[in-house]
Amino acid sequence: MPKISVIVPVYKAEKYVGECIESILSQTYTDFELLLVDDGSPDKSGEICDYYAGKDPRIIVYHKENGGVSSARNYGIEHAVGEWICFVDSDDTILPTYLENFELDKVEADLYMQGYVRTKKGKVIDRHNFANCKGKGILSILAYSEENNIINSPCFKLFKRSIITNNDIRFDTNTSYGEDHLFSLAYVFFISCAHYSMGEGYRYRICDEESLTQRVVPYKEITYYALQAKKYHDNICNATHNNEYRSVAEAIFMTNYIRTLKYMAQAKCSFVDYKWVRDVFLPDMKIISTNKLTLKQRLIRYVTISPCFYVIIYVIIKTIQ
Repeated sequence: MPKISVIVPVYKAEKYVGECIESILSQTYTDFELLLVDDGSPDKSGEICDYYAGKDPRIIVYHKENGGVSSARNYGIEHAVGEWICFVDSDDTILPTYLENFELDKVEADLYMQGYVRTKKGKVIDRHNFANCKGKGILSILAYSEENNIINSPCFKLFKRSIITNNDIRFDTNTSYGEDHLFSLAYVFFISCAHYSMGEGYRYRICDEESLTQRVVPYKEITYYALQAKKYHDNICNATHNNEYRSVAEAIFMTNYIRTLKYMAQAKCSFVDYKWVRDVFLPDMKIISTNKLTLKQRLIRYVTISPCFYVIIYVIIKTIQ
């Protein structure tokens, strides 16, 4: 039985999946299985996966009907046998010491994390790591990972498979926005310790298609994600009574609300739509504190709970447009 199950969902990735697979096979930590889940890809991605499976017995390829990245990851979870689960996206790569960097054999924890680097055309765009993380307690680590865009992805982490299976944690197939973050939040509610390393061996690739396209997310989809994330954050806060983490969670809630308004403005929604969103967010908006909120967030919170909401929001919409 391998120590780690590396799950790679594959869809329309023929340009990159070979490089991704080779980077995984080049690991200095070798006790792993590699599950390649071909999610009904119409290009040659599936054939490339089969080719590599013929070269290395650690690779298992699954071909399934297209169901989206969450469906593919869930399929991988259900077929994994390793003690730990690691996710890698098919257009990304990892450095040879990536798995070793988690320090799995040195420290006991329920969740292992490290940093990552975003690249475009081979050049580093930015870095996200734990270099400035001062706390060692689990909630300090989680708060830092929230503020530095680390917890919001299932990548650059090791999850204990028993915690996932015993608590029936899966990726939410009801949405294609924020489902990664929701999975991580569902998982951390059941853990008691986390460990981070200073490694940043994950290379997140910004593809040309991704940088050229700006996706406008349907406002009901981002609203669903924001409220689900708030529910998970509340569960963690109510169980721990940690003010540091609560402040960070409330700031994220406000960020999601502002992002919702932005997408609504781009989609030129009606005031009826704004009223629905406002009414959905309002109960939580009234009770959050302003400790971690920026000036912009405080202003928008004040506008939202104000009786003059519709007049003020109209001015904001016109300003954004």
